[in-house]
Amino acid sequence: MRRPRPRVLLPLLSTIANDSLTSTRSTTQKKLDTVDKRLEEYAGREEKMFELLRAKYEQPAPAQVVTLPDPDGEGPCCFLDISIGGKPVGRLEFLLFESKVPRTAK
Repeated sequence: MRRPRPRVLLPLLSTIANDSLTSTRSTTQKKLDTVDKRLEEYAGREEKMFELLRAKYEQPAPAQVVTLPDPDGEGPCCFLDISIGGKPVGRLEFLLFESKVPRTAK
């Protein structure tokens, strides 16, 4: 099977691109028309329109945030050295609360 020649493909690609742009413009124009209609519909009642938008799109408030008590207790200290690309960048130090988690502190 012979491959189509570029001069045959170019007009076809051009037609596809134009059809795609026309479709996109048409869809965008329809959406803009819908927005314009809604703005006219709620003229003078913008607060009501924003209330409906918030009800539809706002995320619900997160559940109650749980705060942890401040750590207290005694126990051994351990550390973790951090390096990136072989170069040391810092150290994390942990205090293991032996009175709270004895198996972890051993």
